[in-house]
Amino acid sequence: MTVVLTIAGSDSSGGAGIQADLKTFAAFAVYGATAVTAVTAQNTLGVSSTHEVGAAVVIAQIDAVLEDLGADGVKTGMLASRNTVSAVAERIRHWGLGDRLVVDPVVRASTGAGLMRGHGLERIVRELFPLARVVTPNVPEAEAIVGRSIRSVADARAAAREILTLGPRAVLVKGGHLQGPDAVDILVTADGDTDFAAPRIGTRAGHGGGCTLSAAIAARLALGDDLRSAVGAAKTYVTSALAHAEPIGRGRGPLAHTIDLRRVLELYLIADTGLVPPASLPVVVAAALAGGVTIVQLRAKGLTTREQLDLARELRTLCASRGVPFVVNDRVDVALAARADGVHVGHQGMEDISPADARRLLGPDAIVGVSVGSADEAARAEAAGATYVSAGPMFLTTTKADAGPAAGEPLLRAVRAAVTIPVVAIGGITAEHSDRLYAAGADGVCVAGAILRAADPTAAARAFQLVGAGSAA
Repeated sequence: MTVVLTIAGSDSSGGAGIQADLKTFAAFAVYGATAVTAVTAQNTLGVSSTHEVGAAVVIAQIDAVLEDLGADGVKTGMLASRNTVSAVAERIRHWGLGDRLVVDPVVRASTGAGLMRGHGLERIVRELFPLARVVTPNVPEAEAIVGRSIRSVADARAAAREILTLGPRAVLVKGGHLQGPDAVDILVTADGDTDFAAPRIGTRAGHGGGCTLSAAIAARLALGDDLRSAVGAAKTYVTSALAHAEPIGRGRGPLAHTIDLRRVLELYLIADTGLVPPASLPVVVAAALAGGVTIVQLRAKGLTTREQLDLARELRTLCASRGVPFVVNDRVDVALAARADGVHVGHQGMEDISPADARRLLGPDAIVGVSVGSADEAARAEAAGATYVSAGPMFLTTTKADAGPAAGEPLLRAVRAAVTIPVVAIGGITAEHSDRLYAAGADGVCVAGAILRAADPTAAARAFQLVGAGSAA
C-alpha cells in the first residue's frame, strides 16, 4: 500500500489542513498518515484560535510514522513557527525524504488569517526549499518570497524562475489569485516551463484548495507519476472538486474531495467518430462541455491505434480543463497511454478483460463501465467489478448498428433493481425522454447524436441539463 505523510495543521471545519489532505489521499487510493503541527479553531468564515504543537511532539509523530509505515511521499503545510520548520527539515534530512517532498509554504488561511509566527516563511525558504522536489506557493506567498507584486501570468512565471534559484528542484506558482477567464498554474523546472490552465469555476468554495492541490501532487508522485503528470492530475482533481462543491457554511466553503459518481454520470456524452469526423470532434466536444456535459467517452471505431491515441489525448486535455472525466471505449491500452480516467466495455468485452483487471491496469480509482441489456448482465458486471452500467437501448437508435431492439423503461427498472452501482440509460435518448428515464431509476443519460448532430451542441447539452434540473426539483 502506498503511504503518504502530511505534516500540517488541523482544521476543525474539515476543509483544509490535514483533514483536506487525508480526504485527498483517500480519493487517490493512497494511505494517509499525519504529523499535526498545530490545532486551529476555524470554519468557513475564519480562524478564531490556534494552538501550536511543540516541535518535540511533531518530531515524535514523524518518527513514529516513518519507523513503522515508511512514506512513499511527504508534504508539508502549516508549520506554525520557525522552531517547527527547523525540526521538520532536520527529520526530512534524517530520513532521506527530500526526493519525495512537496512543500506548500502556508502562511495564511484562505480566509486571510495568519498561520505562521514571526519570520517563519524565511526559514521555510532557507531550510525546506533546498530539500523539496517541488514547492507550491500561491500568488501572495510567491509575492512574499520574491518581494514584489505579481499581477499577471508573466509576473508569476518570472517569480517561479526566481524561486527556483533558492534550491527546490521545481516550483509551481498557483494562479488562482490572478485575474482572467482561466486559472493558470505555472510549473518551472531546470528543463523548462509548463502551464496548467483550467476555466475558473463560478463558486464561492475554495477553502483548502491549496492544501488539496499539494496533497494530490504528493499522492500522484508517490504512485509513480513524473512531476508534470502529477501536477496535471492534481489540477484536474482540484478543478473537478471545485465544480462539484456543495454550499457548506456561510463563508468560503470546502471542495468536494469525494465526488459522487452518480453526479458525474448525469449527462454522459459519447464522442463518436462515426457521427463527427475525428478532425472536427474536439470542437464539438468543447461546445458540449460548455453546455454542461459531465463525462465524455471516446468511441473511435475504424481508427488506427495511433489515430485513437492522438484523439484521446486531445479530448482528455479538453475534459481535464473542465474537471470532467474522460473514458475510452473498449481500448484499455489507449486509455492507459492517454491517461484517461477510465474505460467502457461491452458486456461481451468482459470475456477479453474484466472490469477488475481494467482497474488494476488503469489504477484503483479508474472508472470502468459496462454496457448491459438485461438485469442478469448488470448483476454479473457489478460482481466483476464494474463502476457503473449503461442499460439499453432505451429507444430506437441509428447511432449504433448492433444496438438491438428498444427495451425502454422496463429494462431500466429491472437493471436498477438488480445492482447497487450507478445506472446510465442509453440508446436513442433526447432531452424530452429524460424525465421518464430518471423516474424509472436512471442516474444519468448517455447521449450521442442528440448533441453531436445538433446545430448548437452547447444549447443541446443545456437542454438536457434543464430537464434534469426540473426532474430533480
